[in-house]
Amino acid sequence: MKIAIIPPFYPSHDEPNAGGIGNHFQHLALGFHEENHQVEVFKFPYVGKTDAKYEYQGIQVHKFGITPPAWFQMRGLGRLARLTGYVKRFPSKHLLRRTQEVLAKKIPQSGFDVIEATSNRGLPFSYSRLPNRQIPMITRVSTTMALHFEENEEMPDYNQRKECEFERGTISRSDALVTHTKAHAVKLEAELGVDAKRFHIPPHGIDIPPPPTFIQKDSSGEVKVLFVGRFESRKGADVLLKAIPKILEGHPSTRFLLAGSDTNNTYQMEFQAKEDPIILKQVEFLGTVTDDERTRLYKECDVFVAPSRYESFGIVYAEAMSFGKAVVACNTGGAPEVSGRESGLLAEPGDPESLTQCVLELCRNAQQRNHMGQDGYKRVKALFSREKMAKDTLALYHRVLSGNYTGPKY
Repeated sequence: MKIAIIPPFYPSHDEPNAGGIGNHFQHLALGFHEENHQVEVFKFPYVGKTDAKYEYQGIQVHKFGITPPAWFQMRGLGRLARLTGYVKRFPSKHLLRRTQEVLAKKIPQSGFDVIEATSNRGLPFSYSRLPNRQIPMITRVSTTMALHFEENEEMPDYNQRKECEFERGTISRSDALVTHTKAHAVKLEAELGVDAKRFHIPPHGIDIPPPPTFIQKDSSGEVKVLFVGRFESRKGADVLLKAIPKILEGHPSTRFLLAGSDTNNTYQMEFQAKEDPIILKQVEFLGTVTDDERTRLYKECDVFVAPSRYESFGIVYAEAMSFGKAVVACNTGGAPEVSGRESGLLAEPGDPESLTQCVLELCRNAQQRNHMGQDGYKRVKALFSREKMAKDTLALYHRVLSGNYTGPKY
């Protein structure tokens, strides 16, 4: 089978860290490749990037750019466009036109059997609008743009509102819909009006390392707590930072390793400005880390925490569990379906006190951490392997191509 994948993000040699969505599609592409299917990725970057083609881990990746029209560069007209607000409308309007142009030319000519897309940013919307399109499109729906803005309490600008429209258009025109947890399917039913039962729910898949070695530690010794994620409200970064002083009060030898992008270092500077130097010594802000650095951090930590207010799945939980780490998540969205009840603890979303109690429980009990880490590794290996994700998704493709799938159009 020949498969085209259209993600908003995908790793490259220059940018190996493509975030949760990029990592997911990387594992999906590699899973198909390992099952001896041909895969090509069509990636659309931001304004001003040039077209390119590269190979990453055996996968052909096509990268397409959009550039402003020539008149936009002219002194008078460009300034007028900026003054009138046209500049804010430029990316979404031209991105839609550019993706439709590229996909209309590249997809039909390349002999693809199926298109795997994501609703994120509505990129495949342009392909879905093509007249007489023959190739079925399967769309994965993770955290929608509208939900992202809602959880972060942000007001979307013009382009972001257009992206929400494109996303809904992509979903409504898809031949099949995919999401990754039952909880998120229910959430999408409420948000989009699509029957939750119409979502195919294959597992997320990751590359699972060899079984970890579990060493019994002294519960009174240093405990390393790792956070991996963007510093934003939806990821619960503010909740964790509020909980840290109380956790250190209850277990002073805890050390916090915080990895992820923090725009303008806003969270870090606010935290460092108000906290005691004794507390600051126990907290390390690492910024964005590479894949190798993230792997090292997973191996070194004792507890993994990601108190997101909402996750459609939460691939970082599965990653931490694959290294045998007990996890602390929140009792919301897809997180409980990932970690399970035996692999970690669930705090209440947005509640620093609840988070404090969960982290302290694991910091004080090394034996409990080990038991949960062992259960977590078994769970990931059984449910979230890359091979399982690829085979389950391929089974869906065959159903769609054979006409035995009732599409979720509405």
